[in-house]
Amino acid sequence: MYIPDLFGAYVKGRELAIEKNWQDLKNFESVEAARNQNDLTSMDIWERRQQMPGKMNMFYNNVDVSQMNTDVAREAHPGLIAKTRMGSGHAQDQFSVWQANRDYGRAVMNRGYQSGLSMMDAAGQNKAGQANYWLTDNRAYQHGGNVAQQTYDTQRGNSTTAAHYPTVAEQKNREGDVAHGLNMANYDYQTDYIRGRHEQLPDELNLQGLHTKNGIYTAEGFIPNQTADKTAQRNQQLLSLIQEQSSLYDKLSTVTDPATRQALQSQIARLQGYMYDMGYTPDTTIPSGAGVSSQATPTTGQTQSSVPVMTNSVLAPTGTPQTNQPAQDVRSLLPPMFQNPNGGQVYNYPVSPAQGQYRPLVPTPTPQEVQRRQLIDRLSGSRQGGIL
Repeated sequence: MYIPDLFGAYVKGRELAIEKNWQDLKNFESVEAARNQNDLTSMDIWERRQQMPGKMNMFYNNVDVSQMNTDVAREAHPGLIAKTRMGSGHAQDQFSVWQANRDYGRAVMNRGYQSGLSMMDAAGQNKAGQANYWLTDNRAYQHGGNVAQQTYDTQRGNSTTAAHYPTVAEQKNREGDVAHGLNMANYDYQTDYIRGRHEQLPDELNLQGLHTKNGIYTAEGFIPNQTADKTAQRNQQLLSLIQEQSSLYDKLSTVTDPATRQALQSQIARLQGYMYDMGYTPDTTIPSGAGVSSQATPTTGQTQSSVPVMTNSVLAPTGTPQTNQPAQDVRSLLPPMFQNPNGGQVYNYPVSPAQGQYRPLVPTPTPQEVQRRQLIDRLSGSRQGGIL
């Protein structure tokens, strides 16, 4: 029975088609590889063309450098030749010196060698003596036992000490804790001290302000009052001297005995000398009548007294016409600073109430000044009585 081949042609056609497809793919890859190779070749040629100028420049630079090195070598060559000749000549001189002292050098080296051999011999004999000593009476053995005993005792001591190490460490820890506590306490103390100083700073500033106010008060009140006191004392002394001078003038006007008059004039001169010392110019005219002489001034008709008068609590010089005050008794010329304080004016503590003498009066202060001075007196605690 004949069976026709229905699929043979189809299979062969299919296989042939597949083979053709693969062949086309291979041909395409071959062409693509050739194209890539052509591109790479072109790029390599382009790269060489780009590098050619630089490479040629480097080549010529190397040529120039080689030429410069050649020039330097050519210039240095005579010096190198001279230096070489100098070294050669020096070596020849050294050889000549060595040749001349060759025998003496041989003798020195021989003695040095012999000395070295002698030292080696001495060291050998020393070692031999030590060995002989240790080998006599079994001393090396005994020495070894002693060393072993010392080592054993040292180890036992170390073991005993090591057993105490924990206790020592604990003690050191406690000491460290105590030291740390002391340091912290010191830091706390310093902190509290600084904090306290900061807290005290306002009070100290206030106290400095009070000191400053006290200084201002002293400059404004106490010193002027003190100056006024001195002026009042001077005026009182001058009044006493003037009064005594007036009394002596009264006596002089009634005395005719020359010796007595001379004595009275000496006393008056002494009083006037005191007045000069106090900065006051007394009247040196001896009156012809009573102690207080008055005469009319021709031009004004005013009276002129030999007793000075008070002008603003300061004695005015005698002989100056006083148009605002008539002549009067010395006791009536006391300044207001000696008035009785019962008049309601501001005053300080009395100097001598029994004698009717009081501190000078001061101007009535303003209410603000009174409050300020009372505050200063209350804070300082050093003021008693009235306002200074």
